[in-house]
Amino acid sequence: MHPTGKPIRDLMMELCTTPKKVTVFLSSGVDSNSILHALILNGHTPTVTSFCMDGKVSSDFRAAQRIAMKLGLDFYPVFLPTDLDVLVDDIKTMMRDFLVRKKTEIESFWPCWYAIKASHENGQRVIANGLTAGGLFGDDRECSIRGHGPEGDDPSWLDQIRAEKFSKPNYGQKLAWALACGERQIQIISPFRDERFREILHGVSYKSCNTPKQKQPLRSAFPEMFGIKDHTNLQLGDSGISEHFKKLLKHPVNVNNNLSVVGIYNRLGKEIENEG
Repeated sequence: MHPTGKPIRDLMMELCTTPKKVTVFLSSGVDSNSILHALILNGHTPTVTSFCMDGKVSSDFRAAQRIAMKLGLDFYPVFLPTDLDVLVDDIKTMMRDFLVRKKTEIESFWPCWYAIKASHENGQRVIANGLTAGGLFGDDRECSIRGHGPEGDDPSWLDQIRAEKFSKPNYGQKLAWALACGERQIQIISPFRDERFREILHGVSYKSCNTPKQKQPLRSAFPEMFGIKDHTNLQLGDSGISEHFKKLLKHPVNVNNNLSVVGIYNRLGKEIENEG
């Protein structure tokens, strides 16, 4: 077991307890699956939800279905709309009501927002997610490049990146999640936001975190997990979400003939600001 495996397991078990029934936002990644297994080990019978574009079933969606079936858990699918007019209205609403502005924020929060709404409609009052786990283990592109180079064994720069990311009050769309769940009186369980994870991983290098497999400390903490893949941002991979947003370049909303959707987001954001 990785040296941090037991402390991580103990902390996750402490954080994954709730007096109410809980829904886990599940993918094929180690973050959400570690939460799912901690809840089960604590005696809970969580429900599982996952999303995909309507008519395009992703590998993460299929994996969540398989895991729920194997564990005997209820599975709630969320199918994201493909209508571009609806997407434009959704972007405006997210900017206005949930204060998202940047490309990654918009495209990653959009499916989560639909899943939050669906969970509420299904009567779920507690949602667990694996947001911000990547900031602990350095799963973004910049960290991967540095970590696979000569700095891989040096923990100092990853400790600094962890501190910088988690010092941001809206890291991992924290505010948008709080607003979307708050208006529906849904409790959020986001274990990886707990600063004690950073204390456990302080001084642990990128190489140690991701050898022999990505996020090895989490894998060691919960060897019960199965069917786990390496991390992919939820809007990327084969989800089709990012590609769906790119279709706006050929939609009438692209009045300035922008070559990137960022230009569209910037213009819509200014419109929302002017409304205020």
